[in-house]
Amino acid sequence: MEITKNEWKLAGIFALIGFVVSTRFFINFLLGLNPLSGFIVYYLIVISCLFILSKLGLTILKIEIKKPLQIIGTALIVFSFFAIVNWENPLIQYYSTGSFDGASPIFYGTEDGTLFWFWSHWISNITLLRLLVYVISPFALTLAGALLVEKKVEIPAT
Repeated sequence: MEITKNEWKLAGIFALIGFVVSTRFFINFLLGLNPLSGFIVYYLIVISCLFILSKLGLTILKIEIKKPLQIIGTALIVFSFFAIVNWENPLIQYYSTGSFDGASPIFYGTEDGTLFWFWSHWISNITLLRLLVYVISPFALTLAGALLVEKKVEIPAT
């Protein structure tokens, strides 16, 4: 078993990102953001990592990820996965404590937190919010992501 040059690069890049995002400065920076702004910073990191992985030969479902739309599609699939397994949003806060109050805004700048924030502007029913955050949105975003990864959707050239 041998570690390749690309694997060393990937491990080094992840170590560097981990070093930066765990600093007190970065955490305090995130604390100063609203959940949507925190999410944007988070997904800039995710999409940057997916871009780097695409340059290192990322393959999903036997499809090599090379084009920008494929990277966006991959990000939508990653988003959907983490939306269903993060458990860091006001709904979890409510189920755990009986209140929406008291959690750090960083917790709400996640995939499920962002979906909760988005849908709660129009829907107040907790059961419907749960279905929108954990079932319907991930289902729709995964389908959209898969279409982009498989290059079934392309932006026409102008």
